[in-house]
Amino acid sequence: MGSTSRYRASIRLERGRIANLQTAILTNRGDDDFFIQKAIGWALRDYGKVNSEWGRAFVANNVLSSLARREGCKYL
Repeated sequence: MGSTSRYRASIRLERGRIANLQTAILTNRGDDDFFIQKAIGWALRDYGKVNSEWGRAFVANNVLSSLARREGCKYL
């Protein structure tokens, strides 16, 4: 596999991860359970360490609970 093919595969994998993360967060953001909201914040925080621009944009453009927002923005 050439370097271009590996790069393209890496880009597709990353897009899939982002799509899965967005789906999980948007599906569960209305849940009132404390631990669900905490987990959403933790997921945003962890992915924000890798891609802080995406993390900031996602938090700014989506309605999240105050807990999820606070946890997600902790290191952005």
